[in-house]
Amino acid sequence: MERVYPRDEDIQKLARDAGLDPLPVCFEDVPPSVLYEYAAYLLPGRFSHWSFGKHYHMLKTSYEYGFSKIYELVLDTYPAYAFVLAHNSPLENLMVRCHVMGHADFFGNNFLFQTDKKHILMIVRAHARRIRHYECLYGVDVVERFLDAVLSIADHVAYSIPEFGSARLWRSEHHDFDPEDILGFISHHSPVLQGWQRDITSMVAMEMAYFWPHRRTKIINEGWAALWHEYLMQHMDLDEADYWDFARLHAQILSPNRQQINPYALGYAIFQGIVRRKGMHEAFMVRKIHDDMSLIRNYLTPDIAQDLGLFIYEKKDGMVREIGRDFKDIRQYLLQRLTHGGLPLIHVQDGDFHHRGELYLYHVHDGQDLDLLYAERTLAYVYQLWGRPIFLETLHDERRVILQYDGMVHTRLMS
Repeated sequence: MERVYPRDEDIQKLARDAGLDPLPVCFEDVPPSVLYEYAAYLLPGRFSHWSFGKHYHMLKTSYEYGFSKIYELVLDTYPAYAFVLAHNSPLENLMVRCHVMGHADFFGNNFLFQTDKKHILMIVRAHARRIRHYECLYGVDVVERFLDAVLSIADHVAYSIPEFGSARLWRSEHHDFDPEDILGFISHHSPVLQGWQRDITSMVAMEMAYFWPHRRTKIINEGWAALWHEYLMQHMDLDEADYWDFARLHAQILSPNRQQINPYALGYAIFQGIVRRKGMHEAFMVRKIHDDMSLIRNYLTPDIAQDLGLFIYEKKDGMVREIGRDFKDIRQYLLQRLTHGGLPLIHVQDGDFHHRGELYLYHVHDGQDLDLLYAERTLAYVYQLWGRPIFLETLHDERRVILQYDGMVHTRLMS
């Protein structure tokens, strides 16, 4: 006789009885081709671009060869949508649904997600229709080349923090723009963009601002969801074989990654430590008012770092070498790579440099040098959007460097 597992409404009731306050969730089982398409585009219905297709084939190929597997994709909307891999086993789907309860609770309560998100799916579909219209008017190749340039700096947009919105408003009132909002500044002030190009730029900026809270909360969000899928599964009436299978799945999710930190494992270990030392009430408070950086800064302990086997290493001459296990160095290393979502912080310093309408950008150096070749290639895209010489000031090997591109030649000035 086939095993009957709890229904979606039973899982949601168990989650609420345990103290979670999740958003309403709509579950949909989808085949791998659909799930990996949504994962590549980040939201269903977004505009088309070759980079999304490239990401899709990379994800799907990895899945088909057994290198990785996406169990679900949860959208921060109202209600939340959870797309679950239809090829999962019934027990895997049960665990996934419990995991989704943790995400839905996090999206509904963390301070970074308290913005209007009811209509984001309608918005991105409307954007896709407008971009398809521009492709009909100006040609697919023309629009795609323009999107290449826009997407090269798409992460450098303004994003609002609900509790601290006034601080960003103060800055905007005194500078006429948010200096971190490179894409927004270009959209409003570029001397060469046409109306349809400004429209596309503003659409991309709006969509990318939606994704910023996700970038800042990967560890805390996945850790919270892992903590709760474990709790909910342990409080269900399952037989011994199911508990053994769940233990195996749980261990796989928390297993170390050879190439990067496993956010599930790190976040789960930190929340376990919080519950053990300070109780579940503290854990609920943490999931509400913290992001990845503040979680690591305030709650990562030497014991957790040692239990996870964390260490710092470097790659040199094709070799990987461990260079330290000191806890303070590990924490600082993690914080450094989480600052500004792991992206370089670049400001618009002057939109009329030399009084010739040239654009001067400034890299706020945080100890990590830019890849100068990558930066130069990006400046070429920025030039397409601005139409006049572009400058980028940074530090490299502790020396001041100014990269310049005038539409023809790249120049490096070092001092």
